[in-house]
Amino acid sequence: MLNNLQFIRKEFLLSLFFLFFLTNEVYSQNKLGKIFNTMFNDTSSGADPKWIAYPTLAFSPETSWEIGAAAVLLYYAKRDTTNRLSEVNGFTFFTLESQYGAFFEHALYSDKDKWFGLGKIKIQSYPLIYYGIGPNITGEELGITNANSLLIRERLLRKLKGNWYFGMELDYERLSKVSFDWGDNMPPNSPILGENGYSNLGLGLGLVYDSRHNVLNVRQGFLSEIGYLA
Repeated sequence: MLNNLQFIRKEFLLSLFFLFFLTNEVYSQNKLGKIFNTMFNDTSSGADPKWIAYPTLAFSPETSWEIGAAAVLLYYAKRDTTNRLSEVNGFTFFTLESQYGAFFEHALYSDKDKWFGLGKIKIQSYPLIYYGIGPNITGEELGITNANSLLIRERLLRKLKGNWYFGMELDYERLSKVSFDWGDNMPPNSPILGENGYSNLGLGLGLVYDSRHNVLNVRQGFLSEIGYLA
């Protein structure tokens, strides 16, 4: 009965997905035409901000069907192409197994590249394969770890000279609601590091050398970072 319900849910999801794109044919064609022109035949100024958003659909045995959306925003500070290209991108998803996640990354430059904001945020409730801890693990899958995780990593940097930046860094990690599914394997006798979750906050300073002009499509440049967190 459970398998039948899962099959019905998958079929229902696919029906909704295709219905979304196939109804209102005239509107859909116009909309798709605009998206196509924006992506491949854009005649607007290269200095203008550009963004695109699109739905995603995926499947895996661990998560069943996954429905999501992704978006990218690109712009130059004050629409001046001599500034470095700033980028914000994000992706979020939800699965039929009630798992979810959201990922956001950004590399933001102010006018004349005087300030540089670099960071990412990751929120996730998703299964992870557990292989063990230590140097003697065999690579064999021992179980599945279910947990909620949060990662925030941000840097606010001021240009010193040339491609050198210096500023503050923040790093926050949190793991909660941890549980294990051992399947046919026996759970370990000794406690597992992190099985009760953890929180970690780091504040400090960082020195960055960044000679990239386009962080989205790097063709030339170098990125190096030295940081101290306490």
